[in-house]
Amino acid sequence: MTTAPPVPGSDLATSQSLAHGTLGTALLHIERAQRGLVPWQAVHRQLAAVRPLIDGDEASLFLGAPAMAYVLHLAAADSDRYAGALHTLDKVVAAHTRRRLTAAHTRIDQGDYADFAEYDLFRGLTGLGALLLHRRSDGAETKAVLEYLVRLTEPVAGPNGQPLPGWWVRHAPTGQTPHVVWCQAVWGCAWCDQAVASS
Repeated sequence: MTTAPPVPGSDLATSQSLAHGTLGTALLHIERAQRGLVPWQAVHRQLAAVRPLIDGDEASLFLGAPAMAYVLHLAAADSDRYAGALHTLDKVVAAHTRRRLTAAHTRIDQGDYADFAEYDLFRGLTGLGALLLHRRSDGAETKAVLEYLVRLTEPVAGPNGQPLPGWWVRHAPTGQTPHVVWCQAVWGCAWCDQAVASS
């Protein structure tokens, strides 16, 4: 199992996306194979073509090594299918989660605001935590993600000293006008929005 840094917009990143790539379409083939509609060999060939796996800062539940771990976990179901690859990926995901947690706690300690990608379901620690709950529910990294999510509810002084919730962001979602400061929390699919007009 190899890992590689992400290359934005590359075929490597696209193939490892649950939203747009081979890993996403593999979910359909896995479901069909589990129902006996297609042979598992077709799934194996499709998954084997996705490499080297991305494990840089952009890796998440929806991209790269963690996404592959999620797909293989679903493919394995209650069998020993992909056991060796999953064992290796569990270690990769655990190390990746520890790196992301260290960066998040450093940010909180410095009083900086979060980015969506730090904690959201698709790109952040919430997604990694969801994967860990399935793969290593009693693991140290799972506990650490849950502790981080609790810490994320505590106020952060922020750059101007005004206390705001730890999940507060100071960047606009894609497509929003720059004269409005958007502050959002993304908790899975539950959105909590508040727009504050800038002066």
